[in-house]
Amino acid sequence: MERIKYYDVSINQSLSFLSGKEVELTDLSRQKKLENPKLFVSNGYIDDISSFDFDPLGIKHSSRWEKVVATMIYAISDQIPNREEVKKGRQIIEHLPKNIKQKVDRQFVLGFLPYFLTGFNFHLDNVFVADSNFIDDGVSFITEIYGKPSVHTWSLLCAHRESHKVKILSLRDHIHETKVLRALNLELGLLANAQIGRQTIDWYQQTPTLRASSNMFPEIFINYLKTSRIGDLMKILKLHQDETGRLMNIITSNNVHLNLIPLDSFTSLVETFLNERYGNRWRESQVIQSKNDTLVNIAYQATMPEVSRLMPFYECSVDRIKELEEYRSSNLKAVHDKNDQKLINEVFNWFIESQQMTKFGKALYDTAFYYLWGCLSATKGIVSIGIDRDHENYQYSAFRQGYIESSSTKTQTYSIPFVYARRVGEEKPKEILRYISFRQFWRDIN
Repeated sequence: MERIKYYDVSINQSLSFLSGKEVELTDLSRQKKLENPKLFVSNGYIDDISSFDFDPLGIKHSSRWEKVVATMIYAISDQIPNREEVKKGRQIIEHLPKNIKQKVDRQFVLGFLPYFLTGFNFHLDNVFVADSNFIDDGVSFITEIYGKPSVHTWSLLCAHRESHKVKILSLRDHIHETKVLRALNLELGLLANAQIGRQTIDWYQQTPTLRASSNMFPEIFINYLKTSRIGDLMKILKLHQDETGRLMNIITSNNVHLNLIPLDSFTSLVETFLNERYGNRWRESQVIQSKNDTLVNIAYQATMPEVSRLMPFYECSVDRIKELEEYRSSNLKAVHDKNDQKLINEVFNWFIESQQMTKFGKALYDTAFYYLWGCLSATKGIVSIGIDRDHENYQYSAFRQGYIESSSTKTQTYSIPFVYARRVGEEKPKEILRYISFRQFWRDIN
């Protein structure tokens, strides 16, 4: 009897009670058949999957391989993959290095690969595509984790923003527990079925510190500022930290370590890096003339257009700063504890400092953020999983540049162990695979 470590990543979480348990594959596939016999049969899914014969590499009788992979994707996600999405699994296997391809067996195909294809979209072209990953990067990711004695992953989170259809320019009152668990289950299911000894999953989230506004759109912070609710914002950030941390603590076990780490520990490194590389006045720069500085080139050519859509929130005029300054006192008066007042004052000052950055200064900071993430991934042996909202060319280019520069392998064609999870505007349960989402997981309505 074949088993996998099961984690439910489906939208409806109909089998969530099985998450974290070893399940027998035939029992699982038959359970899914009972839920919707017509759909199961019409898609050609397999109920007696443990006794179903297929070539793990998908070379011989490839249609049998495709059936078994499609069945397992449906079993863990409740979504229906099309043939092209299933075939990407074979393409990934074809690109694996020999030492990893030798490990491709039934367990790889039935346990690991379904989580990989469910959670991440891939394309073959050598041109960046938002919300999709290069197949070679998927191969690099597998090479870094599969069969290793220990694996360490990083993900950096955005603020838990509420949908504008529910509440305008606000964070959620509470985290979306189901969606947080689904994102965790994706990472857990992936690693638990990759024949790994010790798993460490680090999520970096903004906490109630002076950098409270660092991972939210400026207009959200300004809304709290103008309504004298910065004190409330700090309480919400603390609540989000506590709620996410509690969920992670429940799952942590002897060989699975989940850590929620303050984002400040990373953003402070980014600021120090920029100060050391470009001097303390980089925030005021209109441009830095350096043809050989790839980081500057990415910031100017790729990041600047993305920053421009946030204008006029950066490069603020004196009058604009004075306007915001008028709201400082009302926020201080809204709290009575002196320590809280001191923190709100620091939060306000840090926000104003960030708003005074030039457009190029902001682009340089955002580029350095992903560049340093790539550097640390290479030097610390970390694999990275993107579950933050945006997936843009500048983010990928900066991360890749940092990874390559810090890696022992210096070729510019080297792929990177960095994949971004699927994201879709509106999830649709029990429909095609592309309607499942693991990024921007904090909203009821995306």
